[in-house]
Amino acid sequence: MKYRYLITALLIFFISGSVFMVLRDYLPRTPGNNVTTLDDRKDSPRPAQKAGARADNSARKDQIEAYDGPRLAPVDEADQNPDFRQFRDRLITAVNKQDVGFLKQHVHANIKYSFGATDGMTGFLEFWQLDADPEKSEIWTELGKVLALGGAFYNQEKSSFIAPYVFSRFPDEYDAFLHVAAVTDNVDVYAEPDESSSVITRLNHNIVKVYPGETQEFAGQTSHEETKWTKIELPSGYGFVNAEYVRSPIDYRAMFTNKDGVWKMTFFVAGD
Repeated sequence: MKYRYLITALLIFFISGSVFMVLRDYLPRTPGNNVTTLDDRKDSPRPAQKAGARADNSARKDQIEAYDGPRLAPVDEADQNPDFRQFRDRLITAVNKQDVGFLKQHVHANIKYSFGATDGMTGFLEFWQLDADPEKSEIWTELGKVLALGGAFYNQEKSSFIAPYVFSRFPDEYDAFLHVAAVTDNVDVYAEPDESSSVITRLNHNIVKVYPGETQEFAGQTSHEETKWTKIELPSGYGFVNAEYVRSPIDYRAMFTNKDGVWKMTFFVAGD
């Protein structure tokens, strides 16, 4: 009798094992340390990178080495005078809206707009076509760039402010006619004036010398549209940077002075 129970138990064991072998592929499983899930596969999709963002290459062995040279850190002292900071915020808004009326209110009657003999409001408006076709005037672009790049106060009373910092804080030991400064970090330096060419190094607010005999800007190609390039001198030879990300200290700059409680732009010039 006891053998009958033993035989019955063995039959139940083998039948249960066979059923489990058949059904195991259909049973839900919890991934363990040794289980490869979809997210762990090499061919699994990764989160999409935001448009315009630089890929994180920090872990790559062939990471581009940053340029080792003098730097010009951004400076913006506007917060040291809240009244000026408020005025500048309003001026930036006016520039974005192309508000000629507001601009006229804050342009000095004897504003210097060139290194010629002519100064004053009438000549300024004519020079920048603000009296004829203000919507197509380049003043909005150029003044916008100047205002976006900080600056520093000219006197202890903080009643005069010069922008951008690339002009007001450019070191005297570097010839302003021969050098430019990167106005942001991670500026690619290409082997050719083409962004599909190899990247030699990267600028991080560095001061670099324009390659001898070259103009500071000239046309080149990117994957999107025509771009201006600046050819710069490197220890290994030369390279090319998108001119949008570097600036000459003698490019457009402005001074704003408090005149009887009203901030006025007293000069807006380029060159020397």
